[in-house]
Amino acid sequence: MLLFGSPFLHSTEVLKAFLFPQMRNRDSVLKALNDYSDPRRIEMKKILPKISFTLSLQMHSKLLLLSQQYTFSISDLF
Repeated sequence: MLLFGSPFLHSTEVLKAFLFPQMRNRDSVLKALNDYSDPRRIEMKKILPKISFTLSLQMHSKLLLLSQQYTFSISDLF
């Protein structure tokens, strides 16, 4: 079992990840893991799904923005 001394994602960082697309990236996840100190050790397998979920939200957000941009471009033609 692989253990790290990194803290859990703090609820504020998770909220920022949902509210602000620029916060949904690898650097913000790493920042959230490193900014908050927690004396308990946690299992890496508990952190990885959170990182994966955050990155999938980022991709969903980018695809949504691209589709909206394409829609606005088509509507501008008419």
